[in-house]
Amino acid sequence: MNNFNSSSSGQLVVDANFERRLKELTEAVNELLNKAESSNSTDKALQEQLQVLDSRVEKINKVISDVSNNTSVAEGIIASALENISEAEASINRSRALLDEAEKLLLNKGARALNESIQAANSSSEQAIRMAEILNEVMSFLIGLILF
Repeated sequence: MNNFNSSSSGQLVVDANFERRLKELTEAVNELLNKAESSNSTDKALQEQLQVLDSRVEKINKVISDVSNNTSVAEGIIASALENISEAEASINRSRALLDEAEKLLLNKGARALNESIQAANSSSEQAIRMAEILNEVMSFLIGLILF
């Protein structure tokens, strides 16, 4: 029994063989209890030992139950967090795709608008040059009429 994990501070001590040792302790308590009941002993010390051991087993079972419940709660929280992370990643990916599409659209429409502006400017410039040419032709014609 002395090699069973215990802590004077009441903290849980991690032991890889915990389940086996708990089973051994439970069996030892039950064996002592059976011996005491079968002998109808009135030995106070033995009865006190049995009560102490029984109390320790109950406390250990309570700790196991609490750890199990807390583990289940933690597993649920982790599963929920993983689901939230997956949803956030999917949302980020969708947003990135939309931003990429918006960038392509802006680049295409911007390039088209720039080309149209350049063509309009060139067209206006060509029209101004042509109008200047026509004016020169008219002036030359008029000068020619006046001089003859």
